[in-house]
Amino acid sequence: MKILVTVKKTIDYNVQAQIASDGKSVVEDGVKMGFNPFCEIALEEAIRIAEKHPDVEITALTIGGDTEHDILRKSMAMGAHRSVLIEADNTLDTLHKAKILSAYIAKEHYDIILMGKQSIDGDHNHIPQMLSALLSWDMGLFCSEIEIKDKSIFIKREVDEGIISQTINLPCILSSDLRLNTPRFIPLPKIIQAKTKPIEKISLNSLEVDYTPEIERTALSLPEKRQKGEMVEDLDQLIEILKGVLK
Repeated sequence: MKILVTVKKTIDYNVQAQIASDGKSVVEDGVKMGFNPFCEIALEEAIRIAEKHPDVEITALTIGGDTEHDILRKSMAMGAHRSVLIEADNTLDTLHKAKILSAYIAKEHYDIILMGKQSIDGDHNHIPQMLSALLSWDMGLFCSEIEIKDKSIFIKREVDEGIISQTINLPCILSSDLRLNTPRFIPLPKIIQAKTKPIEKISLNSLEVDYTPEIERTALSLPEKRQKGEMVEDLDQLIEILKGVLK
């Protein structure tokens, strides 16, 4: 069984993002970057599956430039067997990324695509659904539990109403939620060993995907500051205030 885990480097979740001087992008130079938390959870789950099923091979994949090498090496230090970098310097929207992944997967044979449900920079939560549609594969979103059973997978999914249990067929797309697992601590020897492991590079042009920009970002702005709340003495006063607001 082959599992592909998509990973992404984002601004560290402890860092307060700042808008760049062009008003259209976010400052990344000199800013601490890290493993997108949901991608790290997805990779941890793939590793746990491999520990139970020794025939599993895990590939970590990201889209970007040479600056993404560290995130792939961390993936191999965690336990990924190989890593792939699809070289792309362009700013790609989520649909383009889904098409690129679809084209790559069409040339390889994977049984499971494990992804974070979203990245903490864009917070789009688009790509798992788009990729499932492009490949016509079953999908399980927001997984909080994954269990392989022969040629199917039993999952539990977190939704607004609670937990949904379902069985889906292979091949499939799975996206991880926060409660799926807690990623492991990586020992220093494994980090050192990962520095010498090869990273397979694939040219974006070789996948023959049209990635002409279709969306233009015109401006970024910070949300308005919340106004100070007003204290009320009793319920009657609150009702009068609400009547004024709802007029």
